[in-house]
Amino acid sequence: MFKNQKAFTLIELLVTVCVLGVLLSLAVPSFRSQIVNNRSVSNAEELADALKYARAEAMKTSNTITLCPLDNKDSATEADDVCGSDWSKGWLVVRDTAAAVADAPVVANGDAILRRWATTGTKMQYNFTPARTFVRFAALGVLSRDKGTSNAVIRAHFEKCKGNAARTITVGLSGMIRVEATACSAL
Repeated sequence: MFKNQKAFTLIELLVTVCVLGVLLSLAVPSFRSQIVNNRSVSNAEELADALKYARAEAMKTSNTITLCPLDNKDSATEADDVCGSDWSKGWLVVRDTAAAVADAPVVANGDAILRRWATTGTKMQYNFTPARTFVRFAALGVLSRDKGTSNAVIRAHFEKCKGNAARTITVGLSGMIRVEATACSAL
């Protein structure tokens, strides 16, 4: 018959497609797990960076600077941004004019918003010890004593993360910020 075959036969093509399908079915779950773990790490590191930014601004400007969860009241404009209570919506760094240390952040006008972080997704979880709806830095960059004399400890992780993809962020009374890898199963 044909001695100079230059293409695949139908059977060879079907076998190749089946082998490829089996390989993909084995690889896709591990890719999903890797994506979840990467999101967990990057969102937690972004929160740590926001804390470092807030502390640096407090020291640079000699003002009280607060990091608080974003609550834009379902508005599309950044001018309507205010401090809320759900950290998974994102967060704001604001120049704070609260009268007392334990008071909720007071943002006098839109100029007081120094930086805004977009929504991180509702599957990201942030657990604060002691419970906090904001983290405030005094003018010298030290942690505000709104919760007494204790460090702020934040455990951040994405739902269903695996391994050491969670992060524990500790803000000491001196304002120093430490980030440590934490096992997701420990949370």
